[in-house]
Amino acid sequence: MKESSETKERIVKVAMELFYRNGYSETGINEILEKSSSFKKSLYTHFSSKTELGITYIHWIENDLLEMSKKVMRKYPKFQDFIRSWIRIIKNRTLRNFSNGCPLANMPLNTPEIQKEVKIVFQNLKDPFINYFMTNYKISRSRSTEISEEILFLYEGAVTSFKLDPNKRYFEFLEKHLDYISREL
Repeated sequence: MKESSETKERIVKVAMELFYRNGYSETGINEILEKSSSFKKSLYTHFSSKTELGITYIHWIENDLLEMSKKVMRKYPKFQDFIRSWIRIIKNRTLRNFSNGCPLANMPLNTPEIQKEVKIVFQNLKDPFINYFMTNYKISRSRSTEISEEILFLYEGAVTSFKLDPNKRYFEFLEKHLDYISREL
């Protein structure tokens, strides 16, 4: 059983790296198998299709982003403090791991299953922000949702712009615009 679990982890790890670096559509099953030193039978023992492996990737991204954001939110109930810490983490992670842009936004929406999962994950990423503003600032749900959507819009813009032009100033723009939001609170 342990060998099966290790094989699955190896396949997932390689698939995540390849999906991010080369893109989901440009990554083939054979490449995943070759780089993970796995057999087709092993892959299909754990995943029914490349789509299922892609959905596993989407949920890994979701868990990673949610865990990071929630941790910073718990530590910094004041939005101004949250901004500084969150941007520092995003900037470091982008420079170190995500130079190709946001892994979630880079997923193609060409299959109904992938599209459905990305939409669910995007909503799930808003929820901690919505709760953060409702709890810490006693803002209505609709206004908290609007602010959360602005934050994610600005985040995607900064990370995507950095992908197109690797210049740290995009994170400064992100911070500047989040400062505008914080003044409204």
